[in-house]
Amino acid sequence: IIDKRIPVIAYDRPVNGVPIDAYVSFDNKTVGMLMAQTLTSACPRGNYLIINGSKKDSNSYEVKRGIMTVLDPLVERGDIEIKKQIWLDEWSFDEALKKADEVFAASTDFDAITCGNDQIAEAVLQLLAERRLAGKILVSGQDADLSACQHIAEGTQFMTVYKPIKALAT
Repeated sequence: IIDKRIPVIAYDRPVNGVPIDAYVSFDNKTVGMLMAQTLTSACPRGNYLIINGSKKDSNSYEVKRGIMTVLDPLVERGDIEIKKQIWLDEWSFDEALKKADEVFAASTDFDAITCGNDQIAEAVLQLLAERRLAGKILVSGQDADLSACQHIAEGTQFMTVYKPIKALAT
């Protein structure tokens, strides 16, 4: 490989095995904290399900760290019980649908669900709608996808975290 001295900027994902000149991302821990703070403000007691993003993506672990920063004290007090936690291999709607369906086949006794992003939340909302539970269980996500904003307006998704890409890119 010939070094062409082309600057490499990793955007929102670290690039492993390649020399990079800059890495630009959101504060993923804060994203997780915002998700959990919003859920716990509306549901400070109850059963929670955590559906993490891709276990291959370091951002997923930072989001989870932020979520747990908020939830851990409530769990320790006994206000919140994390009934189940799952990780996805990929950021995949289909995988989220399959894994969440397996969880819901065993129990839908959840008051709130944190989802790694809005695509995962979309899969969860589809499953909840099939069980006539859409809007009855609080669901969070991130990215402010158009469909997530529509679900929020409909009352089926509780919140999303908007991350202004243009501001970050600038």
